[in-house]
Amino acid sequence: MLLWIDSPENDRMLIEEIKRNYASVKINFQLSYKEAQKFLNENADDIRQREIFVTICRAYYGSESKSFTDIVRLFQRLAIGRRPIAVYTMSTIALLQKTPNLPEEIKVFESPEDLFDFISGYLSK
Repeated sequence: MLLWIDSPENDRMLIEEIKRNYASVKINFQLSYKEAQKFLNENADDIRQREIFVTICRAYYGSESKSFTDIVRLFQRLAIGRRPIAVYTMSTIALLQKTPNLPEEIKVFESPEDLFDFISGYLSK
């Protein structure tokens, strides 16, 4: 399962490529941190039992004053475990300047191709 915390409208080509190559994978879109928090709270038991659970998020959710580090803390609070989290951003340099010591489970991507390769690495298992 993929949890994508963003609008499906933001990268239609990448989403179509994932669906084309991994038709059986469910992509669960949550538009905001708050929606993702609700989803994770309601589905934590199911997520803990899944072999594959990958999260894709933005670096920052401005209207909520939340970032990818809040998502990591939410995973910890819910005891979901260390799951791969891809931060899809326009500037890796800016992100690393603000958060130089990334949590181990965080990988940062600017290009849709690199993000697809990351996702494929988990879905191909």
